[in-house]
Amino acid sequence: MECVRDAAHSAVFGLLCVLDGVRVIDDPPHVDLHLTATNPDGTTTTLASLLGPFSLHEELNGLVHPPSERWPAG
Repeated sequence: MECVRDAAHSAVFGLLCVLDGVRVIDDPPHVDLHLTATNPDGTTTTLASLLGPFSLHEELNGLVHPPSERWPAG
């Protein structure tokens, strides 16, 4: 069961790294990837980018226990 947990964490972590811009998915020169939300009035909010105030992949690791911890706890 732990291998499934580790695989799921790695997949989500990798996707969030791409969205944050710290892992590239293209050949050089690399594109600037930005995750934005568009409000009904047409204004946009940047949710993730290399220049963002926080990193989604770091947030994930702050919310879940690291893959090296024994699971389930106890």
